[in-house]
Amino acid sequence: MNTPITTTALVGVLSLGLTGCLSQDEAPAPLHEEVDTLGEAFCYNPEGVNYSLAALAAATAIELRRWQTATDFRVVVKCRYSMWWGCQEAVELTSTGRSRCADGQCSNVQAILDFQKKEANGAIEFPGGSRLQSDVFAQRLVANLKAQITCNSRPDNHNDSNCPVEAHTLTFSDVTAGACESDYWFHAYKEGTTRGLQYPRQLRNQLITFGVNAGNPYLAFDAQGDDVKVDPNPGTVRGDPATSGSCPTLSSSGMYSTSNLSGKCCKYNGSQRTFTRSSFNANYYLCR
Repeated sequence: MNTPITTTALVGVLSLGLTGCLSQDEAPAPLHEEVDTLGEAFCYNPEGVNYSLAALAAATAIELRRWQTATDFRVVVKCRYSMWWGCQEAVELTSTGRSRCADGQCSNVQAILDFQKKEANGAIEFPGGSRLQSDVFAQRLVANLKAQITCNSRPDNHNDSNCPVEAHTLTFSDVTAGACESDYWFHAYKEGTTRGLQYPRQLRNQLITFGVNAGNPYLAFDAQGDDVKVDPNPGTVRGDPATSGSCPTLSSSGMYSTSNLSGKCCKYNGSQRTFTRSSFNANYYLCR
């Protein structure tokens, strides 16, 4: 439906479902045909991690316009991120990653990466009542990125099980209803061209960073023709009109926006509330 990306971004977690890898000679399904193979009961989100990882996958595709996390992210030691005395590993953008964003900061991606900060712990409530555990999110993200780097180092045999992928560009296309949340669709092109990829389904293997191999139900990756998709929730990722309006209704208690939402109306968990700027990121607001 070619929904344009709005300036006020919506946050949520992607639902990159784990569809099986088709062989290259199988005919693709009709463009954007929705098949719910998960069901709502499978949209589990302990510690808020699955939801957050999926949101990061979608925001990365929108702002960095590709999934090459082993190049665009790195593992570092952050002492102020630790929940206890001492330091812990965390994931941050590389200079290469930041250079791909129009604002030079990747503000949507950065807002979700800041979920790793101790100030974010317990601040966000997700569907079902789970709350973000920032240290668990950081630990999972670090472990996943390390696994991605290891997988990318293996030879590319040009089949769906390999991690190395063609140089590509992702262009945001539209939003449709998904199994867990809203499906975000992207056209996948050979980098620097408008030609489709030869192996678009290999892009799934670049989502190890976001938990695709750990069974994250909020990823719901699929490839149909030259289009690929993930399934984030409205609010954390920009582009979905579901949370637009003067008093948006949120499915989680937070929302990303580059506009100042402080004191403005929001609805969450059946009640009307107001937005407060979070303590961990200037572009992330809590509906309280």
